[in-house]
Amino acid sequence: MYPLVFRGLEYQSSEHAYQAQKPTDPKEKQLIINAESPGEAKRLGNKKNCVSIREDWDEVKIEIMTEIIHSKFLVSFLRMRLASTGDAILIEGNTWGDKFWGTVNGEGLNNLGIILMNERFMISGTSTS
Repeated sequence: MYPLVFRGLEYQSSEHAYQAQKPTDPKEKQLIINAESPGEAKRLGNKKNCVSIREDWDEVKIEIMTEIIHSKFLVSFLRMRLASTGDAILIEGNTWGDKFWGTVNGEGLNNLGIILMNERFMISGTSTS
């Protein structure tokens, strides 16, 4: 878990930042920001628990995650760790059934892996210029 600044606010983790973008209600957003762990932030941002999810969430969530990942990797040692993966294919494998951001048993869209590989490309491109 690494803190980051996203859109002018400090978050305990990228999960906190991501989940806090869902609600339109400032009180729900603050609950997510103050969550004790990334898992708690995810639980609070879940559609079952967050009653004020913005209507355009499905249209903007990839763009928001891309911005959050970029913010996260502004931290020097994290940039170096991501760059050190070279040209490896990055896969967000999981066991909780998320085939949108990752893969389950090799099946899924792996959107987080794609975002990370794109960020790595931007880092490598910047460092060689």
